[in-house]
Amino acid sequence: MKQLGKSGKAAAQLLLLTALTVTAAACSGGDAPGASKPERTPGMTESAGSGNSGADTGSADAGNTDDGEDAGQRLLPGEKFDPAITMTTARWVSGSFAFRDGEDIANNVHTDWMREEMGINLDTLWSVQEGDNYITKLRLALSAGEPLPDVLVVGDMQLASELIDSGLVQPIGDVFDAHASDIVKAAYNRDPSIWYPVYKDGDYYGLPIIAAGDHNDNVLYIRNDWLDAVGLDAPSTIAEMETVMEAFKTQDPDGNGKDDTYGFSFSLGSNVGRGDANMIYGAFGAIPGIWMKQDDGSLVYGSTLPEIKPALAKLKEWKEKGYLHPESGIYDRQKTYELFNSGRAGMIAGEVWLPVYPLPNLAQNVPGAEYDVIPAPTGPDGSAARWGKPFNAGVVLVNKDFEHPEALILYLNNLFEYWNADNPKYENGYFQGYDYDIIDGKVVNGSDIPGGQISVHHYFLYNSQRPIAPYQYQDTLTALYEGKAPETAFERYSYSLGEMYLKAGAVAKSQRDINVYDYGIGLTDTMKTRWDRLQQMESETFVKIIYGELPLDEFDRFVEKWKAEGGDKITQEMNDWYDEVNS
Repeated sequence: MKQLGKSGKAAAQLLLLTALTVTAAACSGGDAPGASKPERTPGMTESAGSGNSGADTGSADAGNTDDGEDAGQRLLPGEKFDPAITMTTARWVSGSFAFRDGEDIANNVHTDWMREEMGINLDTLWSVQEGDNYITKLRLALSAGEPLPDVLVVGDMQLASELIDSGLVQPIGDVFDAHASDIVKAAYNRDPSIWYPVYKDGDYYGLPIIAAGDHNDNVLYIRNDWLDAVGLDAPSTIAEMETVMEAFKTQDPDGNGKDDTYGFSFSLGSNVGRGDANMIYGAFGAIPGIWMKQDDGSLVYGSTLPEIKPALAKLKEWKEKGYLHPESGIYDRQKTYELFNSGRAGMIAGEVWLPVYPLPNLAQNVPGAEYDVIPAPTGPDGSAARWGKPFNAGVVLVNKDFEHPEALILYLNNLFEYWNADNPKYENGYFQGYDYDIIDGKVVNGSDIPGGQISVHHYFLYNSQRPIAPYQYQDTLTALYEGKAPETAFERYSYSLGEMYLKAGAVAKSQRDINVYDYGIGLTDTMKTRWDRLQQMESETFVKIIYGELPLDEFDRFVEKWKAEGGDKITQEMNDWYDEVNS
């Protein structure tokens, strides 16, 4: 088997560790969450502790040691439980995910790997399709008094908060300190705010799941063949965007002789991803739906800032001119990209990964259609802003009665071993025949793998996330787009997904400094009883203003009502909480 030279893997690890330790890029309205660190965060201790919490482990060389520490006392990669232990869990699976023949979420290459490499028998007590069904089933199980699995992945932070408050889960901070590898500790210290949702009474009740937030930053996708048809260049400002939308609406860019095209496809009520309008609001100076950090360090809810009002006025104008589909107010994310992929809309905002899914459907539905990726537009004052997506994708909670919480850390250490330059085990990927293969002595990825490539992170006890450092996606995609030859497994996989995907990452990185982050991680006491109502009021008010069913000045009355009906109290609680975790 052809092996990568250590220089290639070493460069990858250096890039990872550099990304983990540098300060986050400055963003509009404040720096990235975690710039102010709690007094004590797991993994920040000078010594990783001693012992292995009573686990009977083997003594194989770990390949990942810490200077000045006895690696034999820690559950590093290469060590395993002997005899093997059983760890129970519950899972959800995306309905679109296809397993290899004969596999399911309970029995697959990943569960085999855990058993063989770590001595952990993963027992899936139950599973469902899709995350919403998972949350529903979990709540029903809890209300029926059923015991929790040993480890539980929870993406719903309200439910996670309730479980932590219930006393059913155990703290994980000391276990993390004792057993996490260097690479894992570096990843988890990159942004201490990821620990905030599990912080309670001076300890940490769960393992945060690090998300590739930069993979979800928004860029603007545009039909460049339509631009050619109407004789315009790609827009860089809101004003230019209006000119393009007017042409897309009125000049029959698809040439079918019908008045059936729209300028922009997005959901008026969405602030989460595909079809997202946050960059339009951001061009006017505020991002709705998030807790923004002000110059004085306090938190404020973005939807209540005065800058939202002119953004609503602009969206109302676009709606009146027919640039937006009449049903945008009730569109979900699926509908937004269906409109774009059907060839009826000229622009859509969305994540870096849209060229992988779902935008390939455009070429299938509209032969000859072409699109490009461009930066978020600037507003009247020349500035741009977008929601900087979080690096937290939920938590893994540990049942208070589970006797081997260190098993979860051993598992995490092995997941992150992918980035260890000194360990060739994962130099090509995790599982041969799934995320890579070797044919005639050559490593292949993507469609060259017999049976197709499997996104193995869907197997992981990590909320279907790929273990990766913050900003690693954009940095890697940019380097590849600019001509770097793919050397590592991650680079080869990314490169196989196509030039437009690489360009999306590069465009997103070029605007990293416009990211505005959500500092309001977690739920306050008043939010648990008032937040749903306030969210509904916000959505209804904004949509009705845009549709012309309410006057623009209704925004001012919304802000007053929002504050009076719990918003002011929530704002105070949010700031008290933020001060506490940063004290």
